[in-house]
Amino acid sequence: MKHALSILRRGRYLALILLPVVPLMMAPSPGEVGGCGGTDGTANAQSYCEDVQELECYRQNARGEFSDSSGLGQCLAAVPRTCQAVSWPCMTPPTVREARACTDALRQQANLGLSRDRIPECASICADASPSPSTPPANDAAPTPMNDGGA
Repeated sequence: MKHALSILRRGRYLALILLPVVPLMMAPSPGEVGGCGGTDGTANAQSYCEDVQELECYRQNARGEFSDSSGLGQCLAAVPRTCQAVSWPCMTPPTVREARACTDALRQQANLGLSRDRIPECASICADASPSPSTPPANDAAPTPMNDGGA
């Protein structure tokens, strides 16, 4: 009987030690964002366009491309119009993660002198190019206006 009580006590101690560890064993594995096999959704074209265009304004300002202090403000003020009605024209639009990788790369000081098509994280968006409001997009560039209103 004494031996049986000793085993039960050891079992209780073991349960107290393992109890906090069990929930960790049921959590998603590292790198499994969202868990349960969740997938990374498609990036929102308008949000991506606005983020990229705003970053381009700040990049141009940092490179000294504006002739006066109002240049940055004018550039930023044009962003909503530029990105008002955009969509992904490519067969496989970028995921949220891919779009974020591009905007993160645009923020890096080391990439300041590079155009978007020379930054790998951005060049891969919609196969070959990112949106550019001043020039019409190439083949599968992204995003582009949904309708140009004849202008």
